[in-house]
Amino acid sequence: MNGKETIATVVMSLILLGALMIGFWLTGSPLTLENQRVDNARLSDFSFLHEAIQEYANANGNPPANLSDLPASAQKNTKDPSTGKPFDYVVTSSSSFNLCATFFDDSMNKSKSYSYIANHTKGYDCIPFTLTYNK
Repeated sequence: MNGKETIATVVMSLILLGALMIGFWLTGSPLTLENQRVDNARLSDFSFLHEAIQEYANANGNPPANLSDLPASAQKNTKDPSTGKPFDYVVTSSSSFNLCATFFDDSMNKSKSYSYIANHTKGYDCIPFTLTYNK
């Protein structure tokens, strides 16, 4: 390689590296994007479970004691998509409950792309839900 070719190669390499860095800065690293996807899947499962628990409560007059009391169609949404462990479920009253999981990131971080079913903090967090009974 002559001097001009070497300089051109270095310049092109720097441009490519710069483009990659800008891409990661704008969209996040592949790991960050995967963590967001998993956190959003948790929130989606929570939304589905809220609906299933609401239906159970309307049919039975109270929320289920355990997530295992929900119909089989809801069971696939009772486990964390990353760890496979069951979500924590705590009945706080006849009209409210919490669903808990360990999240990769804080949903309040506005630079991240999160589904806003509910806000959550990084790490273990519980999200409160309210039941409305049919009269």
